[in-house]
Amino acid sequence: PPNYQLWWFNKFLVRYFWRGMQQIGFRNPASPSHNMSRMDKVENRLSDWIKANDNQMLIAGHTHQARFPNAGKTPYFNDGSCIHPRCITAIEIEEMKISLVKWSIDIQEDGSLKALRSVLGGPIKLSAYK
Repeated sequence: PPNYQLWWFNKFLVRYFWRGMQQIGFRNPASPSHNMSRMDKVENRLSDWIKANDNQMLIAGHTHQARFPNAGKTPYFNDGSCIHPRCITAIEIEEMKISLVKWSIDIQEDGSLKALRSVLGGPIKLSAYK
């Protein structure tokens, strides 16, 4: 009910109160990306769901923590984060292979910017997880 009946009040709080709190340094304590115990609970629930559903592969991004399991392990992948100013991490699937990659911006000698791709995990055939 607070989200759909009191939307106008929530909008006010987010716009004027919470935004100001963030600007002076407060972080959202409920966010999984900043709360390790909450992040562990979210990841454990996701892993339990995978095991209960015949090791169904799952790609998520809720906790902002990159995760790329080895073949034969619980197939829970997390694409990481795309909110950092220096780089983003992502899951890429190409030619039936999965990889965890990092994209960043680098300044070249001539002053131009170049997007760089680094492979952090994989590529591993998708069939290795089933």
